[in-house]
Amino acid sequence: MPDAEDDLDFLTTALREAGRVAMAVHGHNPEHWKKPDGSIVTSGDLAVNDSLLTALRKHRPEDAILSEETPDSEDRLDVSRLWIIDPIDGTRNFFNGGTDWCIGVALVVQGEAQVSALFQPTEDRMYTAIRGAGAYRNNRRIMASAEVANVIAPKSLQPQIAAAGLQPQDSGNLALLLRFAYIAEGRLAGTVNVGDKKDWDIAAGHLLLSEAGGLATGLHGQKIIYNRRNPWQPGLVAATAQQHATIVKAVGQS
Repeated sequence: MPDAEDDLDFLTTALREAGRVAMAVHGHNPEHWKKPDGSIVTSGDLAVNDSLLTALRKHRPEDAILSEETPDSEDRLDVSRLWIIDPIDGTRNFFNGGTDWCIGVALVVQGEAQVSALFQPTEDRMYTAIRGAGAYRNNRRIMASAEVANVIAPKSLQPQIAAAGLQPQDSGNLALLLRFAYIAEGRLAGTVNVGDKKDWDIAAGHLLLSEAGGLATGLHGQKIIYNRRNPWQPGLVAATAQQHATIVKAVGQS
């Protein structure tokens, strides 16, 4: 079985190749469709997904895969190592030729992320983490900051966030995984999502944030566990260690 360093080396290589695939169509009006939930998927999402699946099936054939763009199989429940993939987080921004999207992958073992990476191809930013070994951006250590107070939250929660002494703001076009990265590198204090979030929306960012000194939980502070039968989490609070409890309390007052 490969060790964590080998898994991360493999992962970053696969992500850079997937990034090249994405950039080949980025800004060129990629073909797109609507999913049943009303969100869009592009030819770029599918090409990135294919690139990552090909790499995983070649180099990690015994492991299971959970991806936004691949039908789920409960066979993954019987496998200890699971790769959770968001081929393009921020698809609408990607489709519109923006920069605030990324590719995110985490290796989950027995329900917890052990290795993860987020790649933002438009900025050549590679965020990486190994459990117990810290969080990095382009091989430089990053840490969440106690000095920031800005929190991305839905408008319905912004009054409570402000009343708690924090600075609420809208998400703009920033992909959720990049919000984790911004908290991890000290640019953001937190983010709140009230709707169900799929495991691929969270897993890669969760480990990065944890290794940078932050916290990610459910809306009421409950632990996030991956690779369950239903691969989603009921809401999310991701934040610096200093602000997490304050945000959870504020959300609970809504």
